[in-house]
Order: sequence, then structure tokens, then C-alpha cells
Amino acid sequence: MQYSSRKNPCPVCGRNKDSDCRWNDEVMFCHVGTNFAPPSHLKVGETLVVNGIEWALVKTDAGHSGRAHVFKPHRPLEKSFNYSPHIYKETKAKKDELFRIAVGAFEDYLKVSKAALGCNFQQCTLEELREYKKLIERAVEEGKEIRQIMLDMQRNDKRYSDYIELIDQRNKEINNLKNEADNFCWAHLGEIE
Repeated sequence: MQYSSRKNPCPVCGRNKDSDCRWNDEVMFCHVGTNFAPPSHLKVGETLVVNGIEWALVKTDAGHSGRAHVFKPHRPLEKSFNYSPHIYKETKAKKDELFRIAVGAFEDYLKVSKAALGCNFQQCTLEELREYKKLIERAVEEGKEIRQIMLDMQRNDKRYSDYIELIDQRNKEINNLKNEADNFCWAHLGEIE
């Protein structure tokens, strides 16, 4: 890091009486003093050219004293989205289609979980119990999968929030049923396949 001095003035403000300004190839700290200061008209995000290189003001009130402006080499922001009604409609249509698919998967999960919750494993044959346990396991797995999918989708579409709450409620019921069925089997039958 270089420091301002008589022989090495600050490239931004020209400070040459002390070492309050410092810089290297990646950052410049220009001290705001009474005699020397960076250009007062600059706002964060604006640039200036120093020794043929464009530098952007990234922060004010910085440094150990809180009286420095921080400059970094300017890197233009890439345009992340070029708005057009056509692109907006396409994006919305894709989001809506994904939402319809996710809601369809949610409805399928509700059917499976409802069938699992309808199991009366205490009054069934051993073969029926095996089938019920498979159905309960399937409901547990589908519940985990659909919840994760909706969580991922919720980042870009808030319509999923209510569904996630419903899935959490149903998953709690299914997990309780699974525990009851497992405990029943262990207590009365031992391990079954």
C-alpha cells in the first residue's frame, strides 16, 4: 500500500503534506481534510479517471477515522434484464405452468397422504399392514419431496407459501402416523418387511 507524501502525492486529491491517503492497484482511500479532499460532487457509484484508469466511488465515511472516500476500479454492471412485454409474458407463462404442475403434485400428495391417514393398522391382517406401511412410507417421502420443491420455487413466487404450510401440517400428521405404526409393529409383531 502506498501512502501520500511530499514525493508521492495522492492520485485523487493531490495530498502531499501527510500520509492520510493510501492506495494500491485494487483500492484507494482518499482522506477528506480541510486542505485536501476528493471531489465533493461525486456520489457513490459515480466514477473518476486517475492515471488513465476509471475508478468508482464505492463508499464514503470509511477508513479508520471515518473520513475517507473509498474508490475501486470501475466494473460496469451487466444488464441483468432487458424488459420487454413479450419476455415478461413468457416468463409469467412459465411461472404459471410450473405453479400448475406443483399444485398438481401437491394434490397427488394429498390423495396419497389421505389414504395413508385412513389406515387402521390395528385392525388389519399382516398383509394389509405391510401395504399400509408402504403407503405411509410413500406419503412420508412424497411429502419431503414436494415440500423441498415448493421451498425452492417460493424464492421466485410467493404463491407457494400457503401450500408449504399445508404440507408441513400434513407431514406432521403422516410422521406421527408412521411413528404409531412402527411402535405398534415393534410392540406386537416385531419387525415386518
